[in-house]
Amino acid sequence: MELSTFFVTAISSTVLYLMLQNSFKQPRKIHRKNVVITGASSGIGKETDILSQVAEECRSINKSIKVITVVGDVTDVLVQKKILSDSLAAFSSIDFLVLNAGTISVNSVETILDIENQNIQKVNEFSRKETQQNTNGSRSVKAANVDNLNSALSKIMDINFHAPVSLSSYFLPSLISSKGSIIVVSSMAGIIGAPTRSLYSASKFALNGYFHSLRMEMSRHNVNVSIICPGTVDTQLRLSAVDLKPSESKNDQDAKASSSAGMDSISGSKQGKLSPEKCAKHIINAAKFDHDLVCIPFKFKISVYLNSLFPRLVDYLAKKKYGYL
Repeated sequence: MELSTFFVTAISSTVLYLMLQNSFKQPRKIHRKNVVITGASSGIGKETDILSQVAEECRSINKSIKVITVVGDVTDVLVQKKILSDSLAAFSSIDFLVLNAGTISVNSVETILDIENQNIQKVNEFSRKETQQNTNGSRSVKAANVDNLNSALSKIMDINFHAPVSLSSYFLPSLISSKGSIIVVSSMAGIIGAPTRSLYSASKFALNGYFHSLRMEMSRHNVNVSIICPGTVDTQLRLSAVDLKPSESKNDQDAKASSSAGMDSISGSKQGKLSPEKCAKHIINAAKFDHDLVCIPFKFKISVYLNSLFPRLVDYLAKKKYGYL
């Protein structure tokens, strides 16, 4: 068999397997189940209004359902405990925990450290002048802003990793008792890295690794862990980026408002974005059928396997998408 024929056959078989692997699973009952969702609102300063709106929308769909809301910083342990206590007080048991709260980073490491190429050139020119005046001949260079990177990294790890790990830990006894399920909304950046997403990828790789391992540990209790990894979603997540200054976030918001489609507001999203509704359908489906890993849209699931065979090709495509060629 020729090598090209082998790869075509292998890829075709993989696609067929991916399409059929969950076809014969018995679905969970999701009707009249108790669900906790974190990150149900977005926009700093608007949490109360948005959560109230979300609650009213839920009640308008079915007046018999019970909806409670908790407003607070999900990284705060006291808030996490309140989410648990209020949930158990209202529902006695929890069947599904959806970990949806998150943030992003959108700058390259060079930008965060303030050592972009143009700055390096200026530093080199300055250094040459300094060298002429320096008696010992040593060259002076501008220091990297490591404090800036550490600050951004700490924020994104707290929100994207530490908070969901801690919150899920509080809920584990209840989920074990109900044989429930954890649905983790992660990102394709937690499987395949990309330029300008170094900090974001670090937090999502950690998130995926933890909950992948937890899934295996919880399987003996019939508690499932589903990890959802979407590509770029049409939300305002970028406005909460940990490595943007407030003025930069405002400029992004203005740019999005002036754009009819808003397709260019996020670096690398020129090919389009997923709708939140589409993601929600996949989340519900994952909860219903205990899917282990969901990569959406489907082409990204193929890219995971493609990355195993041709990692440099996937790197090339990522660099092309984000303008790093």
